[in-house]
Amino acid sequence: MGALATKENIARRICDFRTSCDICDNLEDSDTHALFDCPLVTEIWRESELEDKFCRSCPLAAVDSLLMAVQSLDKHQLGEFVAVMWEVWNERNRVVFGQGVVGWKKQLVARAVQFMRSYNDFKGYSSQMLATRDKVWTPPDIGIHKLNFDAVKVGVNCHGWGFAIRNYLGDVVLAGVKQGVGFSTPEIEEPSAFLLYVQLGIMVIGI
Repeated sequence: MGALATKENIARRICDFRTSCDICDNLEDSDTHALFDCPLVTEIWRESELEDKFCRSCPLAAVDSLLMAVQSLDKHQLGEFVAVMWEVWNERNRVVFGQGVVGWKKQLVARAVQFMRSYNDFKGYSSQMLATRDKVWTPPDIGIHKLNFDAVKVGVNCHGWGFAIRNYLGDVVLAGVKQGVGFSTPEIEEPSAFLLYVQLGIMVIGI
């Protein structure tokens, strides 16, 4: 939609706005430059397996890269491509707003790819759960709500907590997730997921 907050886009709304890139002083801070051409982001793309195809012969606009990716990548590769684009944009903003530079570009790419692979794994698991929903989950009686909560290890040393509350129709009326660094044991992490439910429940519905 051409809505990225690049200087080129901001200049369309603010007269005499300086459009050069804050990182490399390129004269046009366009979406293509911010996502593919700036020296900072080319270092990130260089660590990905997609550099040759989408970066060295970069199209005129970032949306063209997306269209090319849609046509030439499978859905899992496409997800990883978009995730790397998102990581590129975040890294650019960290530098522009004075938060420094992440030293390991390879780590940024690996994090983006791992995020999408974890998401796809979870999606596949959720589909299996839905396919056997009648065997796994049964709704409560009318007027009763049922709580399900769980914890999971994310990556090497991170945790994910989550919960869902459903009514007697099976509709989700409240849900929450939280991720953080560190993972202890299931006996400790699962009660932490329940605590998350209690804390959010108090804030949202005053349980």
